[in-house]
Amino acid sequence: DSVLDEDQIGESFHRFQALKATDFPAAVKCFAEFKTGIARRIQWEEAEVYPEFLQRVGGGLESTCDALRQEHREVVNLLEAIEAKLSRSNPATEAEETALQKLLAAHNHREHSIVFPALE
Repeated sequence: DSVLDEDQIGESFHRFQALKATDFPAAVKCFAEFKTGIARRIQWEEAEVYPEFLQRVGGGLESTCDALRQEHREVVNLLEAIEAKLSRSNPATEAEETALQKLLAAHNHREHSIVFPALE
């Protein structure tokens, strides 16, 4: 499903970063698209992907899904921190963006090396 596509979601984030200094209202709109995309992706992973993964691989990997779910909470917290700054017309979100990018990179790597191969 294209609404869940990681690359497409990432594009909104990159547009946000590119536009932040030159067109703040457009950047805020791109960030809102990004946040919505991430929220949909998280919901899909937690409702469908992780239960299917655990069913296929059996017990013992619950802690992996618990860790991934915890990372989802951290992603949401960072998104909300960025959104709070943007709502105050504060474009200084670089620290949160960097933390978010690092977290998502590690998170996606775990999913693509552990979870998704088990479902193929």
